Amino acid sequence: MYTLDPSNPAEYWYNMTLYETERFNFNINYNDTLKKTMLWINAPVFSQGKAAGLVGTGIELTEFINSLYGDVNGDIRLYLFNRHGEITGAPDDQLLIDKVSLAEYLGTAGGAILSQSEKL
Repeated sequence: MYTLDPSNPAEYWYNMTLYETERFNFNINYNDTLKKTMLWINAPVFSQGKAAGLVGTGIELTEFINSLYGDVNGDIRLYLFNRHGEITGAPDDQLLIDKVSLAEYLGTAGGAILSQSEKL
C-alpha cells in the first residue's frame, strides 16, 4: 500500500488531481519513496459534487526508461521531460529526485528545447 502526505511539496500531484481535475489525469514521474519511475493514472471521486478522494493505478516505467539508455552512446545526452520542463527520465536518478528542470540543467539549450516543444 502507498500512503502519502498531501502537504508534502513532493506530493503536489495529489491536491492538483483532487481539486483541479474534472475527470482524470496521466502523470509520469520518479517516486523517490518507491525508487521507480511510474505512469500514474488518477481520477477524483466525487460525492455530492465535491471531491472526496482519488482512485488510481500506477504502471512502472523504470525498466522501459532504463532500456532506452542501455544502447545510447555515451556522447549522446537523452532526457525525458514533462510539459512543465521537469526531467522525468535520465541516467542520473538524482535529477529526478530533485525534480530538476531541463532549462535549469541544460541552461540556454534546455530553454530552447522547452520553447520548441511547446509548439508541438
